[in-house]
Amino acid sequence: MAEPSARPPRWVPAASDLRRQIKNGTYPPGSQLPTVPEIQERYSIGNRSAREVQQALIAEGLATARKRQGVYVTGDTDDGTAPQRAAPRRTHSARRQRPADAPTTGDEDLTTAATADHRDQPPPDVALILQIDTADPVDIRTEELHDDHGPVAVRTAYTARPTSAPPTVITHTSARHPTQAEADALEIPRAGIVLVHDETHLDRTGPAVLTRTAYRADRIRLSDQYRPE
Repeated sequence: MAEPSARPPRWVPAASDLRRQIKNGTYPPGSQLPTVPEIQERYSIGNRSAREVQQALIAEGLATARKRQGVYVTGDTDDGTAPQRAAPRRTHSARRQRPADAPTTGDEDLTTAATADHRDQPPPDVALILQIDTADPVDIRTEELHDDHGPVAVRTAYTARPTSAPPTVITHTSARHPTQAEADALEIPRAGIVLVHDETHLDRTGPAVLTRTAYRADRIRLSDQYRPE
C-alpha cells in the first residue's frame, strides 16, 4: 500500500468540491463562481487559501478570471468577454548548494542511483490533482537521484488515465517535512526539510502524469523562470 502522505493544504478539498459542482452543472459554463469572501465563509478557510482555490480552477482550464468582475466557469458567454490571456510559461530548475568542493549547477547531471516501478493507490493529494479517485490504482515510478556527494533528490512519477481537462500544465513548489520513504532515500531525519516541486500534465488524449521531486533542502536551491508565450 502507498505510504500515507502529508495532510493536503486546506484549499484542496474546497477546490475539489467546486470542481465537482462545475462538472455536474451546478455552475454551468459562463456562470460566476463564488468570490474569495464567499469561499472563505463556505469552507472555513483563510483569504490566501480561498485565492488558491480560484487559481487551481483557472490553472486546470475550468475557470477564467475577468478583470474587476470575478472568476467565471469556462465556456460560451453572452457578453462577448474575451478569453483570459494565457499565463507566461514557467520553466523549473534546481540549483545545488556548494557542499565542500561540489560545483553549483543544475540537476540535469544527477545520476539515477535506483529505480522502482509498481502499481498502487495514489496519495490523496495526488489523486485530487490527477482528478481520480483514491481507490483508482496508478503506475508509480520512483527514482533516487545522486551526485558525487550522495543522495540529492527523490523523483516520483504518478501516471493515471486521461482526464476530461483540456491540455494543462500545473506546477507547484513547496517546503515540508519528508515522508518516511523520502527521509530514508535522502538520508535525512523526518524532522528535516525537503523542497518539493510538482509538475502535472493533464490532457484528454493521453495519460495524466504528476511528477513530484523532493530535494534535500540543504543541497538544493529552487528557482522558477518565466518566459512570455
